[in-house]
Amino acid sequence: MTGRDDFEHRLSQGLKRWAQAGEPSMDLEAYVRGDAVRRTRRRWSWLGGAAAAAAVALALGLTFPRWAGAAAELPLVGPVITRIILEDAGLKWAYDRGLIDGNVAEVTQNGVTVRILGVVADARRTTVLYRVLGAPSSPHRDGAPVPVDSLITPPRPVDSLVIPPRTVEPVVGFIDTVNGQGATSSFMYPEETPLGHFGVLSTLPLETEEAELGLTFRVGDEEIRLTVPASRQETDKFSREVAVNQTLEHDGVRVTVESVIYTPAETVVRYREEKEHFQGSLRWDPEVEYNYLEVDGRRYPESSKSSIGVDDVYHIAFPPMEGPSRLVLRPRVKGVPIEAVWPLEEGAVAEVMGVPITLVAFEQTPDGVGFRWEMPDVEPLRGIAGFEVIDAEGQAHPLGPQGQASWASTANFVSEGVRHQRYASGLSEGVEPVAVRATRAAVAVEGPWVFELPGPEPNG
Repeated sequence: MTGRDDFEHRLSQGLKRWAQAGEPSMDLEAYVRGDAVRRTRRRWSWLGGAAAAAAVALALGLTFPRWAGAAAELPLVGPVITRIILEDAGLKWAYDRGLIDGNVAEVTQNGVTVRILGVVADARRTTVLYRVLGAPSSPHRDGAPVPVDSLITPPRPVDSLVIPPRTVEPVVGFIDTVNGQGATSSFMYPEETPLGHFGVLSTLPLETEEAELGLTFRVGDEEIRLTVPASRQETDKFSREVAVNQTLEHDGVRVTVESVIYTPAETVVRYREEKEHFQGSLRWDPEVEYNYLEVDGRRYPESSKSSIGVDDVYHIAFPPMEGPSRLVLRPRVKGVPIEAVWPLEEGAVAEVMGVPITLVAFEQTPDGVGFRWEMPDVEPLRGIAGFEVIDAEGQAHPLGPQGQASWASTANFVSEGVRHQRYASGLSEGVEPVAVRATRAAVAVEGPWVFELPGPEPNG
């Protein structure tokens, strides 16, 4: 079942349970989530007038896709849907405290409407919640599997090394600027529902209490721009930032934990990492290599995909804590310059830090090039990057973003003691490579990386 189908099923079934209940609870969210039977039943009056009639008719008389669009405007159903999506985005605490206004800004252009539902600027990030109406459906969301070949033009074999990523999502958004200055934006593709596309965009915490965000949305062929205000004034009332200023340095990597920020939803650690960078694919063993807070011997892993950073400063989030804790970071990885060259022959071998790395496959197409290597999984080597192809005249042509390629894809994983690494990239027209070179290696630095964090200071 797709994400959309599951959402529709939960919502439609929940509404039916709610409408059919002998003593209907006003806690519609519990019915949508399917846990109403586990809660103590509270007695409420029947809904009155048109609202009750509409809710029962919608829940019992029509299929979900037919009535969901209208349901978004109902005073009861719409907020429940919004609340669930906000909780999935980690913003339920802000919604519960009235920090999300519901309709901050709206622009309609050629039948497409972008509606900003709220902006939350907290200690870790600045988040925009949005809804888009009138966007085309994604082929990923039609309930049927999408063959790999359908995403490639022209179709190529599934086992091809050269499969350029292609955006098929109908809605993509960015935070372009903060107070007119360029911003680093992270996002998840929006969730498509019959109520529209719901999504969140994030950038770094505001450096000033008030700011203006510049947003860009690409919806099908439309590009829609708008600006929205953002403020930390209200969220700062619910957070406490405590200075730490602890530094550890091992093998050329320096980590300084600057502060820890306590909010109702999470504990945020702000740290600075200084090292030689490695831009490439990395693989972690999730069983033993993860960041966590330790309290009384119990480990609390970081929130999923929580880290956000720029210019060597990072914010990493954990579950909310009330007292002192110990921060343990997984091994850090630094970049080391190398000069490893493989002629384009299957079985060619080059050594990196004493580790033999074998080029086991190579493929070239009119617009791209791809490689696959195998190497023993030996510490501290975690992979290679900084790829270039070399032509018959000895000229080097950088691949990927450094070579201004329109796309690049990479993979790095370990199986049965062997590290497998793949890399593919667009290739400039007319380039005929005879060899491939890696100029950077990933080296793990174990540390240990352990920091003692103070608890929150009393509310002054």
